Amino acid sequence: MVKSVYVEEEEHKRPFVYVLLVFLLVSLIISMFLLYELLPQGTETFNRYELSKNFSSFNESKHGQFYSDMRFSDSLISYHIDSDCSDIRYNDMIGAFNFLENQTIVRFYEISLNSQIAVHCSNSAKIEGKMIIAGEGGPNYVVQTDHYNIIINGSILLLRDSNCPRPNIAIHELLHVFGFDHSNVSSSILYPTSRCEQQLSQDIIDTIDNLYSVESLPDLYFSEAYANKSGRYLNLDVEIKNSGLRDAKPFDMYVYADAEFVEKFSFENIGVGEGRILRVNNLKMPISNVKKIIFFIDEKNNTKEIDKSNNKVTLNIEVSS
Repeated sequence: MVKSVYVEEEEHKRPFVYVLLVFLLVSLIISMFLLYELLPQGTETFNRYELSKNFSSFNESKHGQFYSDMRFSDSLISYHIDSDCSDIRYNDMIGAFNFLENQTIVRFYEISLNSQIAVHCSNSAKIEGKMIIAGEGGPNYVVQTDHYNIIINGSILLLRDSNCPRPNIAIHELLHVFGFDHSNVSSSILYPTSRCEQQLSQDIIDTIDNLYSVESLPDLYFSEAYANKSGRYLNLDVEIKNSGLRDAKPFDMYVYADAEFVEKFSFENIGVGEGRILRVNNLKMPISNVKKIIFFIDEKNNTKEIDKSNNKVTLNIEVSS
C-alpha cells in the first residue's frame, strides 16, 4: 500500500516539471534573442547624403553683378543720408530712391540709425588719373548662402551734384550698392562715364524684380547626412543649414527607423548662411532589422520657408556586393 501511494505522488509531479522545463526553455530563447538584439554587432552602413554644390558662388558673376544673385534680404530697404550732404545731393539721392521704386518692386524708407544703405557726401572731388570721380558705391558686407549672396549693408559716397534732369550719378551709385558692376555699353546708366541721356536697361530691371520676387523667408535644408548601425544602436551625423533670407526660428528634427519613431532633437535659431551639426552615438532604435533611416525637419508653428521639399532625407541601407 505504501509503495502505491509513492508512485501516485511521482506521477502527480511530472506535469509540473514539464511546465517548468518549457518555461525555462522559452525564457532562455527570449534571453538569447534580447541579448542578440542589445549587444553590439557588426556595423551596417547607410548610404551617405550630400547636397550637390550647384548653387551660386562668389567666383561666378551673373546678370552684370559683382557676384551671382546679390540682393538684400528684403525688398523693403532702409537708408540714411548723412548731414554732410548738401540739399542738392540730398534731393539727388531721394530722386534715385524714387526712380528705382518706380522702375522695380523694391521699396525704401529712411531711418536714423543702423540703416542698410548709408549715404555720405564730401565737398572735395576725388581725382583718379585725368578723370574726376563722381561718386563711389557698393556693398560693405555680404553673406554667402547656397542660394544668394545677401547684401547686409552698403554705402554711397556722393561726390558731385547731378547736372541732368534725372539724378544719374546717384542712381549709378545706388545700383552699385545693389551689386551691379559697370557696363561697357555707353548708353547704360552703369557706364563708367556719366551722361544725361543714359538709361536704366530693361535687363537690370528684370534682374532686380526676379531676385526680389522671392519672399524673405528662411530655408532650412540638409546639407549632409550619414548613419550606420550596430544591432539596434544607431550612430548619426547630420548637418542642417539655413540658405534662406531670414534667420530660421527654433525647430525640431525627427529621426525614424523605417516607420518607427526613434528620437526628436530640438534646435535653436539658425542665422542666415549658418549651420548646425548633430552627432549622436548609440541611439537605441525600437527595431534592429532597419532598411532605411529618415530625418525630417519640423518647424514649430508651421513656419513658412522658401522651399520645404528639402526638409526630408532618407538614407537606405547599403547592400554589400
